[in-house]
Amino acid sequence: MIATSINSELSIEGPNPVTGGSNLDAAACEIVILATNAEYITEVARELAPALNAKIVVSMAARIRPGDDRGFQPDPPAAGSIAAEVAHIVPEALVVAALQHAPAKGLGNIDIPFEADVLVCGDDAEAVQTVIDRLGPISTGTFYDAGELANATAIEAMTSVLISLNVRYRNRFSVRLLPAIAKQP
Repeated sequence: MIATSINSELSIEGPNPVTGGSNLDAAACEIVILATNAEYITEVARELAPALNAKIVVSMAARIRPGDDRGFQPDPPAAGSIAAEVAHIVPEALVVAALQHAPAKGLGNIDIPFEADVLVCGDDAEAVQTVIDRLGPISTGTFYDAGELANATAIEAMTSVLISLNVRYRNRFSVRLLPAIAKQP
């Protein structure tokens, strides 16, 4: 029922519509988005590992913890990032980190593209570009290739900064990249 609604609202037709199913069903797709809490993402990756080989796997989790009374702080795993842990669990997958710092409410409302730029990183440049091409329309901003998967450490850490700002200032801040120096004609 939800998938039918999404297909209708997004005018998705043809051989690859949105469908519902189990995690294992989702793992059969060309691009698999691990859209789960950071606490459970490695467990889900282990469970689905055989089905994720040779697939583009998008890790969108960031591990954070409460900080002082002003907000949150990063809580990176031993591998440096959740995305790096997923890559270690499923070494044959093309792991791409994306959407960690995208506004959750924006991601949850398919009717309205959210207003943010999105940093996407991974060790396979073609997989990164595929994610940018496929997910780009969900934002009014731009999806940027942010380099190798090692950069997921910084991107995931930035999530705690944005959440801290949102809590402190009761707002919904997101990332927008602007040129520091205007281009000269």
